[in-house]
Amino acid sequence: MKLAVSHDDHGNIITMFDPEKLKGEHGSLTYVPAKGEKHHILDVPKEFQGKKIEELANVLHVKTSGSHPELTRKP
Repeated sequence: MKLAVSHDDHGNIITMFDPEKLKGEHGSLTYVPAKGEKHHILDVPKEFQGKKIEELANVLHVKTSGSHPELTRKP
Protein backbone atom coordinates (compact mmCIF):
# COMPACT_ATOMS: atom_id res chain seq x y z
CA MET A 1 0.00 0.00 0.00
CA LYS A 2 1.29 3.44 -0.93
CA LEU A 3 0.36 6.72 0.70
CA ALA A 4 1.04 10.32 -0.21
CA VAL A 5 2.89 11.89 2.71
CA SER A 6 3.91 15.48 3.41
CA HIS A 7 6.44 16.06 6.16
CA ASP A 8 8.76 18.65 7.64
CA ASP A 9 12.58 18.56 7.67
CA HIS A 10 12.54 16.35 10.78
CA GLY A 11 10.25 13.69 9.26
CA ASN A 12 7.15 14.72 11.23
CA ILE A 13 4.07 13.91 9.18
CA ILE A 14 1.94 16.91 8.29
CA THR A 15 -0.55 15.24 6.00
CA MET A 16 -1.13 11.69 4.76
CA PHE A 17 -3.66 10.39 2.26
CA ASP A 18 -4.34 7.70 -0.33
CA PRO A 19 -3.32 9.26 -3.67
CA GLU A 20 -5.78 7.02 -5.53
CA LYS A 21 -8.67 8.77 -3.77
CA LEU A 22 -7.82 11.98 -5.67
CA LYS A 23 -8.70 10.34 -8.99
CA GLY A 24 -12.21 9.94 -10.32
CA GLU A 25 -14.02 9.29 -13.57
CA HIS A 26 -14.46 13.02 -14.18
CA GLY A 27 -10.92 14.13 -13.40
CA SER A 28 -8.39 14.28 -10.62
CA LEU A 29 -7.13 16.62 -7.95
CA THR A 30 -3.52 17.63 -7.38
CA TYR A 31 -2.00 18.16 -3.97
CA VAL A 32 0.41 21.08 -3.68
CA PRO A 33 2.53 21.01 -0.51
CA ALA A 34 2.90 24.21 1.49
CA LYS A 35 6.19 26.08 1.53
CA GLY A 36 8.73 24.14 3.58
CA GLU A 37 6.95 20.77 3.25
CA LYS A 38 8.42 17.78 1.48
CA HIS A 39 5.99 15.46 -0.32
CA HIS A 40 6.46 11.83 -1.43
CA ILE A 41 4.48 8.74 -2.35
CA LEU A 42 5.78 6.13 0.11
CA ASP A 43 5.21 2.46 0.86
CA VAL A 44 3.57 1.66 4.18
CA PRO A 45 5.68 -0.88 6.11
CA LYS A 46 4.14 -4.37 6.01
CA GLU A 47 3.53 -4.44 9.76
CA PHE A 48 1.22 -1.41 9.45
CA GLN A 49 -0.73 -2.39 6.34
CA GLY A 50 -4.46 -2.64 6.94
CA LYS A 51 -4.49 -0.01 9.71
CA LYS A 52 -6.51 3.18 9.39
CA ILE A 53 -4.70 6.27 8.11
CA GLU A 54 -5.61 8.05 11.35
CA GLU A 55 -3.65 5.41 13.28
CA LEU A 56 -0.69 5.51 10.91
CA ALA A 57 -0.15 9.24 11.31
CA ASN A 58 0.29 8.67 15.06
CA VAL A 59 2.83 5.84 14.88
CA LEU A 60 4.89 6.59 11.76
CA HIS A 61 7.33 9.26 10.68
CA VAL A 62 9.44 9.78 7.57
CA LYS A 63 13.06 8.70 7.76
CA THR A 64 14.77 11.50 5.87
CA SER A 65 18.36 10.25 6.06
CA GLY A 66 19.66 7.95 3.36
CA SER A 67 19.18 8.03 -0.37
CA HIS A 68 15.36 7.75 -0.31
CA PRO A 69 12.80 8.83 2.30
CA GLU A 70 10.76 6.02 3.86
CA LEU A 71 7.98 5.54 6.36
CA THR A 72 9.19 3.99 9.61
CA ARG A 73 7.90 3.53 13.16
CA LYS A 74 8.34 6.61 15.33
CA PRO A 75 11.39 6.30 17.58
